[in-house]
Amino acid sequence: MYVTLTDIQNGESVYLTRSLSGELEVALCELTYYHLWHNIRGTERVSNEHTTMLVPDGYYNAHELDEEVFKPLGAKLHLDTHTGLLQLTTKNDKIVMSSELAKVLGFSQNTFEAEKMLLRNGPTRSSKTYTADEPHGLAVHREVYIHLAELSTSENLTNGQPSTLLRSIPVENEKRGAGRTISFQVLQYKRLAAGPISLLTISLRDTKEKRLPFEYISATLHIRNG
Repeated sequence: MYVTLTDIQNGESVYLTRSLSGELEVALCELTYYHLWHNIRGTERVSNEHTTMLVPDGYYNAHELDEEVFKPLGAKLHLDTHTGLLQLTTKNDKIVMSSELAKVLGFSQNTFEAEKMLLRNGPTRSSKTYTADEPHGLAVHREVYIHLAELSTSENLTNGQPSTLLRSIPVENEKRGAGRTISFQVLQYKRLAAGPISLLTISLRDTKEKRLPFEYISATLHIRNG
């Protein structure tokens, strides 16, 4: 039996037209979501001597920031695959960015202040590559945990504790508002609590069990006799 739930409010129950009963197992077949989390809060600024680029609230990856912000300023932002640190290469113009954005990208907060850049580049302002001091903070969530409140917690453990975790999925570079659909080729069945069950309650959470913000969620479940 397949059950499809559309336009779910995260953590709110959906009532079924007929109750589920018996020794049943459930698996997540497909999940679609449009998330609302972001890694840049407040309008940040990056500028050279001639132009200022604004970076509004949103969820960005390094490639998008390079294309939308740094490339128009004559600079290049890229990830060093060996160290996992971001690198920013400037050309002739000095680059200045807000301290909060620099922190998210892993650079010390004063590296790209105007005074520091004038001292580092000197009168000629030659091309220079800067390597971040620590890993970037663009990946806000690495996994999303899908919980089903009606699972049997006595037969489902997470980190050794009874749990309603149905399945976890890795977060990719999906842009805010773009949406993502995941179809599972291999289903992971877990036992439902003893019936009758007249509703299903799905919630998507982070590693700290906190509900994540979403614009839209839909899910397809497969329910079978255990």
